[in-house]
Amino acid sequence: MRALLLVLLLTGCASTPAPVRVPVAVSCLGRDPEPPVYRYGIGDYPGATEAARFLAADLIEAQRYISDLRRQMAGCR
Repeated sequence: MRALLLVLLLTGCASTPAPVRVPVAVSCLGRDPEPPVYRYGIGDYPGATEAARFLAADLIEAQRYISDLRRQMAGCR
């Protein structure tokens, strides 16, 4: 009788384990991208045409830098 009671009590304790999600730190892939060196706004005003060229070049560099940052941040997820 005691053995049957013990078996019934232990059977009630047997349940399926619940999964536990624990955040794990993941290192980012690669090095941090080098920030661009902008040419516009440094020194004397070069004139409208040259200033427009500097701005266009700076825009291209900024877009490249943002793209590199996004690529690196995607590796951290």
